[in-house]
Amino acid sequence: MSTASVRGHHRRVLLLAVLVAVLARFPAAHAQAAPPVRIGVLAFLGAEVAVSTWSPLVAHLEAALPERRFVLAYYDVAGLRQAVQQQAVDFVITNSGQYAALESEFGVSRIATLESAGVPSPSQAIGSAVIARADRRDLNVLADLKGKQVVAVGEDAFGGFQVAWREFRRQGVEPEDFARLDFVGFPMQRIVTAVARGQADAGIVRACLLEELARDGTIRLADFKVLSPRRVEGFACGLSSDLYPDWPIATLRHTDLRLAKAVATALLSMPASATGYAWTVPADYQAVHELFRDLQIGPYAYLRETTLQALARRYWPFLLLFF
Repeated sequence: MSTASVRGHHRRVLLLAVLVAVLARFPAAHAQAAPPVRIGVLAFLGAEVAVSTWSPLVAHLEAALPERRFVLAYYDVAGLRQAVQQQAVDFVITNSGQYAALESEFGVSRIATLESAGVPSPSQAIGSAVIARADRRDLNVLADLKGKQVVAVGEDAFGGFQVAWREFRRQGVEPEDFARLDFVGFPMQRIVTAVARGQADAGIVRACLLEELARDGTIRLADFKVLSPRRVEGFACGLSSDLYPDWPIATLRHTDLRLAKAVATALLSMPASATGYAWTVPADYQAVHELFRDLQIGPYAYLRETTLQALARRYWPFLLLFF
């Protein structure tokens, strides 16, 4: 073989090696170019607590799906709804009440439900505690709050208002029966502080918040009491209400189906976090819809309307039969 032929052969071998190297790097470069997967989270205790709570989730997903990068974004109720409306997130993690509302309005779809420690089951995990100072001997049941000042997170807060509202109604109390009802927003610790300082007679918080703050050394549990307390086997916290399904993680209509399947698979294999939560198959959220229907809020707000259009929507089967 001539010297020119040998040189030509070497050049072809070198070009082939370069081509193979480029092709080998292409999938990695393609993965790096993929946009981050954004997970919107309801931060009811503030962004700082949310970071420590949900960071293990991101670590697990990135270990299970190394070709993708996951980013957490923290919102209040209104902000998370807006993020879903604008398709600014690919997944949402929120309470069961907001999930049911987003499901009805925007078609989000749950792929897994939280499995928390200290609750009977993922279907019985979220409740409300109506709290007062322990030295308030005049306050023992929910009906005692007629004519009193009550503080809560907001009208659209699930464990922080709506769940308790249903219990108030069962005892013949409506929000207008209070001397004053103040909504102070997140973080929910504001409710506990207001009650402790005597700025309100009672407050509505998510069940187990008092116990969590006591473990952190923020409050003394003995300084507070829960009104109309309930005992539920397997539930270790003070409670004034029924229990509802735990938080779901849900996809949006624009979320890639292959990505959703991969994330669901990864979540179901995730070991329990340091705070004791894991993920399981999606729970049944019918109990949440029943609460909304009873209160005529969220997807069932039209039941409170008195317009002809609302009556037609409500009674169209009877109207059809009549005509």
